[in-house]
Amino acid sequence: HLKEFDTEIHYSIVIDASASMFNEKYYDNKKMEFDQRWKAAQKLMETIIPKIADCCVNAGDSNQRKGATVYFFSDEYSKHSNVQTAEDVKNLFHSKTNKLRGQTKLACVLQEILNTAQNGSEGGNVCGECVLVVTDGRPDDLTTVKQILHNSNSSDNNNN
Repeated sequence: HLKEFDTEIHYSIVIDASASMFNEKYYDNKKMEFDQRWKAAQKLMETIIPKIADCCVNAGDSNQRKGATVYFFSDEYSKHSNVQTAEDVKNLFHSKTNKLRGQTKLACVLQEILNTAQNGSEGGNVCGECVLVVTDGRPDDLTTVKQILHNSNSSDNNNN
């Protein structure tokens, strides 16, 4: 239940916008239709994003909601701050800047999120970062992703 989440945590949602989210695939001998995964990701985000905004308010102003930061990634990534509503999500999924293309390059966007969290760039009284990655498979840069996560864990342990 998102109502139980810490309101001082910043939420980053990372969505795979690589070509594989559109291509036909088979899972357990069942054919996945073209763009079915992309539509499923959109529907999931239309549900989750408003719940995050409902439970997260800016410190000192209970009437001002905080949205999530949403990243779409493939060969490059785009960043969208303060996403709060299902309509915001719908607009992002239909934006020309977030079209399905390229590879599954997750490392750069993860590094950006970690750098932003460590520098406190999202503002407010943030005491942590929650990252949700929505993808249909394995990143093309898996070794680098593992190294980033390892370094992040090492840095967290050194700060405690």
